[in-house]
Order: sequence, then structure tokens, then C-alpha cells
Amino acid sequence: MSNNKLKSVEHRAVTNSRTARTSAAFFFNPGDDIMIAPAKALINASNPPVFRACQYIEFLRNYMTRNGSDIDDALEHFKLRA
Repeated sequence: MSNNKLKSVEHRAVTNSRTARTSAAFFFNPGDDIMIAPAKALINASNPPVFRACQYIEFLRNYMTRNGSDIDDALEHFKLRA
């Protein structure tokens, strides 16, 4: 969606042996049939799309066949070639 402009950061937590800590993780995913593509506001003639549009299920299947190990590897499949 960000046309390769935004990067995710790795989450790291520092534990404290004297104080309890509770963490909650939430995952939000679109429906399987939803099309995902670079946001229209981020693409133009001088900034063409980096990735092709696809249904979310196609992305998810591609990612899972790589054992969810590397998002960059999974995204390579969807990169447009110049």
C-alpha cells in the first residue's frame, strides 16, 4: 500500500525482573478477496507503482509458502519489473 515508501520496524521489548509485564498483540487482516495495491495518492508518472495489485489471499499464500520467514522475500514475487 505504501509503494515501498514505509518500512516496518522490528518490535523489541526490554524485560524487568522486578516488575510484571503484560503484552497484547493484535493482527488485522483484510478479507481474502480484497484487492491490495499501492495507494493511488502515492503513485504518478514520476513515482510508478513498485508492486502489482493482488488479492490478499494470493499474498498470504505466497508468504506462507515461504514459512512466513522474510517479508522482503515474499514481496519480491509481486514486484513489477521495469
